Amino acid sequence: MSDELEAALAELNEAREKLEAVRATLTQVLDVSGGDQAVVEKAKARLERIDDDVASVERAITEVARQVVGA
Repeated sequence: MSDELEAALAELNEAREKLEAVRATLTQVLDVSGGDQAVVEKAKARLERIDDDVASVERAITEVARQVVGA
């Protein structure tokens, strides 16, 4: 079971890294958008969803890490 939990933890860490990369790209889009309000609003909404997704992944990482330690 520990191998499965460690694999899950690795997948969750990878998901978090990907979300953070998307977030960084969206932040760059905001920086170069030239103030186009539609682009800014869309990017901000997506950033909020990414932040929520990252928080969910981090909670899952914490839970899996607890299980790995307890296994």
